Amino acid sequence: MSESAVRIAIVGAGISGLSCALRVQELGGSPVLIDANSRVGGRVATEPSHGFLIDRGFAILLVAYPEARRLLDHERLRLRRFEPGALVWDGRAFRLVPHPLRRPLAAVRAVLSGVVGVRDAAAVLPLAIRAVLRRPAFPRVAGRSVADTIARGMRPTFVESFLRSFFGGVFLDRSLGTDLGQLEFCLSMFAAGAAAVPSGGMAEIPRQMAADLPPGSFRLGSRAVAVDGQGVTLADGGREPADAVVVATEMDECGRLLGEKTSPRPWQSTAMLAFDLPAEEAGRGILLLDGTGEGPINHACFISSVAPNYAPSGRGLLYANVVDPEALALGDPDLAARARSQLARWFPTSRVSDWSLRRVVRIARALPRQHPEDLAAPRPTQVAPRLFRCGDHLADGSLNGAMRSGRLAADAAVAAARGARS
Repeated sequence: MSESAVRIAIVGAGISGLSCALRVQELGGSPVLIDANSRVGGRVATEPSHGFLIDRGFAILLVAYPEARRLLDHERLRLRRFEPGALVWDGRAFRLVPHPLRRPLAAVRAVLSGVVGVRDAAAVLPLAIRAVLRRPAFPRVAGRSVADTIARGMRPTFVESFLRSFFGGVFLDRSLGTDLGQLEFCLSMFAAGAAAVPSGGMAEIPRQMAADLPPGSFRLGSRAVAVDGQGVTLADGGREPADAVVVATEMDECGRLLGEKTSPRPWQSTAMLAFDLPAEEAGRGILLLDGTGEGPINHACFISSVAPNYAPSGRGLLYANVVDPEALALGDPDLAARARSQLARWFPTSRVSDWSLRRVVRIARALPRQHPEDLAAPRPTQVAPRLFRCGDHLADGSLNGAMRSGRLAADAAVAAARGARS
């Protein structure tokens, strides 16, 4: 990198900020990441606890994400893959809903057995095939919701038992109000590759991204209080000069720094309960969905069966996720008691009452909502001359969306900085 390389200040060392910095470096610029936290990763974090790995929420990586394939070394992450499909609780037992494109014979058996109705398959399969054939790099905005399109052609029982819990897991939203384009992209990514977690926890993703940047690229533990196209003012009174600035913080903080009065999109909230159990009581490494709506758990997984490093020898770890607003309003003791009661119905032969609750992880601002009205008027990356923004709130609320937004902001910022110099 030459001494004349443009300097790009990036406020926020989450996934979009790290992606932005890596792209700036790739373009021959000099990035500096500023974050109030002492670590990188933003909302993607993992905390070790007595030999367990507790992610900040039940998060996964879809290995087919185009941006992740460009940025990440999957082999270095030592990815551990979920079994395809899902087990859906119908009030009496778990029933397998296989992935129709990755396990077609199992999908046919599911239709013949009545687990998936012919109407349900007829509504989903063409959409899935179309999404795979298009292989989109990012979601298009369809302008209509899932409920207004495919859900109308399905049996109400399938909608209530599978679709709501599946969407509750992917988008933290059981309403089926999510834009149809998000579903198409999601189906494409699930069909093209597995869902996975790094062996060392989700925090390995931002750590790997940060490791590919020079050590001098970071100013962690420094809070930005003001930004403009020439630099960033810090809470300690210092100033980080730059040829261009990118604000890569979460949605509300981005709005504050840019002087915007209201949040452009609502947030989806969640809570994850992490249960410690004997290893012999851990089930398969596949997604578990509640098909009854009796909650509070929407989806769960024996995460240690997917990635053994998540639990110490002889122990297992179950992640149980809650997305229902009424359930989220409960205090931790009530929420845990109701979740334990639900798990006891799911696993009657296990001693669920003896499972230890390791952690309740609450995330009030987990994902930006992705209804058609939220995506109808996308905000531009450029805010002012040499001042830009990025983040999943400008795109789809996913790791892929955050990475893509960071890359696009870097392209624009480097071009503007070089233009100002010429």
